[in-house]
Amino acid sequence: MSTRTWTAVGTCRALDTYYVYDGLGRLRHVLPPLLSGALEGRDGIAAGDSLMAAYAWSYRYDGHGDCVWKKLPGAEAVEMVYDAGHRLALSRDGNQRERGVWSFCYHDGQGRPAVTGEGVFPDASSAGDVHFRATYDGTGEALGYRMEPALSDGSRLLKITWYDGYGFIDRAILFLVVLTRVRKGIPGIDLLPGYLIPRKVNR
Repeated sequence: MSTRTWTAVGTCRALDTYYVYDGLGRLRHVLPPLLSGALEGRDGIAAGDSLMAAYAWSYRYDGHGDCVWKKLPGAEAVEMVYDAGHRLALSRDGNQRERGVWSFCYHDGQGRPAVTGEGVFPDASSAGDVHFRATYDGTGEALGYRMEPALSDGSRLLKITWYDGYGFIDRAILFLVVLTRVRKGIPGIDLLPGYLIPRKVNR
């Protein structure tokens, strides 16, 4: 598949962008005009060619169709690992690879992002065999969330998100929320199961 635009300044010429798909219809490469122009007269180009590294968008997938690797122009590749529920659990870019750490995301029982951060995962390749689950019981290490699998020492929590229905919102907090809404002229407050409530972000 390709798209073509025309320059409107100076000599009119075509700018072609090519989209390369695999046999399953998944996007594998995007070749922008600067790259497609450099390929004129060539029979093809290897995925590891320096021109591809500099200008192309490239993607790889696992057997389930999840994108596990992507390379953007001029940047190091990003690796992605999914848990047993096919939810993105771990990812890392070039800088994180040098530091030996991964970004992680634990989900609650309904598949919603609950705890994210950065840490060391020596067994990242086996993440697909387990569920990265955050269960709120009020006593867990992540401000009430219990993490499975357990976090490694030195892990850094970046964002913790709570959802209502866990029963940890006391009446004082509820009163403050209602009072704030009333002062802003917002009538009432609905705390229905599954609604997002305040979250903690570490910077």
